[in-house]
Order: sequence, then structure tokens, then C-alpha cells
Amino acid sequence: MKAVFLDYDPEHGIAPFAEWETVLYRKLRACRAVVAARSMAPSKALAMKAAISSAFYGHNRDTTSAEVLADVAAECGLDRAAFQEKFLSPDIRNETFRDFLIAKDMGVEGFPCLVVGQAEQYALVTSGFRPIDGMIEALEKWLAA
Repeated sequence: MKAVFLDYDPEHGIAPFAEWETVLYRKLRACRAVVAARSMAPSKALAMKAAISSAFYGHNRDTTSAEVLADVAAECGLDRAAFQEKFLSPDIRNETFRDFLIAKDMGVEGFPCLVVGQAEQYALVTSGFRPIDGMIEALEKWLAA
């Protein structure tokens, strides 16, 4: 029996009857690259995320390619070889999966979203598009807790 995605976007979705697990995990490489960058230099994680987005949307680079992601990491000032090793490690795969579980447990169902936290305590401020109205109040509420 083959899986069929009922919510299929012909331009960006995974085609029905495709090797969906392979395609999906390849697309998650960009997420894993950010986690790898975060583990190497936490202060560079957001820059890595922005650089991957720019590489894909602005420069038409294949961000499902481990080689391209290593190039992007180097462009962000990370050691390319160390990044490649970290990116391929089981620990980073597991940490990426844990990040997805944390997001799921918080109720993240869409993007963009805003999550705040420190010291392993996180809170979902908003999931999906939200006007700026009320955003400051939501953040202040979290800070007061």
C-alpha cells in the first residue's frame, strides 16, 4: 500500500506515490544544518537560518544538498569540515528531531511562529501569522511569569 498526501501542492508538495520519506527527510536537511550550526556556535544559528533562506530563495541554490549547506556554513564563518562532520552525526539528527517534538508539544502548527525561552523553558507566543497588535503584551506576559 502506498501513502497519498491529500493536501498536495503540485508545485511544492511531494507527489503522490513518490518516495515521500526520502523526499521529506532530504527537505529537512536545512533544519538539521541550523541545528548543527547552533551546536557549533549558538550565536551563528540565526545567521545560518537566514543564509540558507537567502541561498534558496535569493540565489536558487539547492539547500537539500549537504555540500551546498556546508558551503553556506563556511560563508557564515563556520569551519566547513567540522560542520560536515557535525551535520552528519547521529547526535545532530536526534537533536533536530527533538526540536520538532518540542515544537509539536508546544502546539506549533504553522509558520511563522514565535517561541521564547531560556534554560530549556520555552513558551509559544504565536503560531501562524499574527498582527503586531498584542504581540508586546504576549511577550510581557511571558516575561512576568
